[in-house]
Amino acid sequence: MTLNVDNNLMSKGVAFGAITSTNPNASQGLKTKPMEADSFRRSSVITIPTNKFQSFYNKILEKVAPNVLLNSYLNDKNIQLLLLRNPNVKTVLNAHNMPLVVNTENVKGIKKVHIDSTRDFASGIAKELRLSSQEQEIIKNGAIFHDYGKILIPAALLNKNGRLTVDEKKIVDMHSRLGYEMLKSTGMSDDVLSIVRDHHKPLYKNPDVNTQVVSVADIYSALTTKRPYKEPLSPEKSFQILDGYVDKGQVDAELVKALKSHVNQSERV
Repeated sequence: MTLNVDNNLMSKGVAFGAITSTNPNASQGLKTKPMEADSFRRSSVITIPTNKFQSFYNKILEKVAPNVLLNSYLNDKNIQLLLLRNPNVKTVLNAHNMPLVVNTENVKGIKKVHIDSTRDFASGIAKELRLSSQEQEIIKNGAIFHDYGKILIPAALLNKNGRLTVDEKKIVDMHSRLGYEMLKSTGMSDDVLSIVRDHHKPLYKNPDVNTQVVSVADIYSALTTKRPYKEPLSPEKSFQILDGYVDKGQVDAELVKALKSHVNQSERV
């Protein structure tokens, strides 16, 4: 599903009244009536939290059903609400001369092959390091949402059958900032949001352990899965590349060691 936003109407203050969808069954607009501060609507749509109960509800979902929560934020109505509440998303896109076009298939299409494996690898690293249960939850949720911002990146770039140009890579790398801007009003913890925003920063720029765990898992998943521009690499080759990143100070050696242990144990099961 792709949602297209009329930027001319946006600039005139008509907030998302002109959102259209290539899905004929999708909602053709967003009512802009403000939500009641103390209201909570029980429906299939998870509304953006506006009071303590809604925030608590989202935190429960974040803990027990992160995949359900991710799917809820791929709902077109919720995406419209997120965009409405986070006008800075449009500012970031405008700075790079990008239109506001939403394509949820960018995330749905990589969920099983990349997002789920990143979550599993990150959780494995966290367990190997014997991090607290709270940190493990933060890491798991950060891994699940780390690529959420790709719903705003052109699919042609994400699926390009070849190496990205320098400018194209800059656009693709915007997904981390865009994901953070989209999700920051949802009631997610700052720790999870930091992972979404910073998971592509190298170790020497962001030494936060939780973020680096997801970063290492993300890299390994990307190396070992098939992409439009490459075949999957073997674990041995993938770890050679990660070891090279360790030598350059881009990732932490202990995290790579923990991932190797997790992968070796998983292969023996």
